[in-house]
Amino acid sequence: MNKFNVTQDRVGLIHFAYGADVDNPINTSKRGFDRSSMLSNIDSYVFDGSTASVEGMWHARNQLNTIPQLSRSSLRVIVFFSDGEPTALGAQLAFNTPTNCTRAGVFDISGYGLYDLGDTVGVTPMSSGCNLKPTRTSKIWEKVRQLPDWYNAHDNKKEFPIVTGTAYPGMRTVTAALTSDALVQQNLDRAARNLPEAIAAKARDEGIYVFTLGMGASLKTKSGVDNEVGENVLKCMANVADGPSRCYDPDKPVGMYCYAATEADLTPCFSRLASAILRISK
Repeated sequence: MNKFNVTQDRVGLIHFAYGADVDNPINTSKRGFDRSSMLSNIDSYVFDGSTASVEGMWHARNQLNTIPQLSRSSLRVIVFFSDGEPTALGAQLAFNTPTNCTRAGVFDISGYGLYDLGDTVGVTPMSSGCNLKPTRTSKIWEKVRQLPDWYNAHDNKKEFPIVTGTAYPGMRTVTAALTSDALVQQNLDRAARNLPEAIAAKARDEGIYVFTLGMGASLKTKSGVDNEVGENVLKCMANVADGPSRCYDPDKPVGMYCYAATEADLTPCFSRLASAILRISK
């Protein structure tokens, strides 16, 4: 935070785990930010459970886009931090009994949820009707049998597909079906990874740079239904040349990805990020 000017730079702060909270909204009418409030919020964070990267990324882009067009800076940047691969997503699901649950919520790739979109702890579902798996032996398809076609946790703009089939090159294939353990694992895992990448790509289309920072050994290990290295999602989001070829586009804003094996490695990463942002601001 000390790298930014408290009177000239606009900075917002969001934290996410199961869901996401906008702790310090970005100033939309004037420049500047409250550094002391942000540092206090950061010091109070406790993270546990699943990682709904899409929720953090959706709010980050949305915060930048709430600034009126004529007031926006020529340089717009999202800095995204994560210590693991995406393992949760938000959605408005169509329950088998529609009256059971009429709210959008977050669920993890094992089918547990729905948690409130702003719930970063994920201990208790929003209600008994919204509880996708009341017991460990419950099956998600007893409550919900399919995914929505589009990411609809916050609106119905149909910007980011959940169900991709083979119609979206560069995205993992996701079908709507949640009718077996294998399909639940496949479709939820892939959707959770696709969505933050898709939002980052849309942000780049709008001229926004995405910088990502990953910490921890889990990002270097293979996981998920496709046995992917976790940090590939962060590289894809940042649009870096050493990321997956399916998502690198040198004609769009190229960000930066920095990996920190431990907390001790964070300071060099922060310095690299600050230098990169300063470089593109000139």
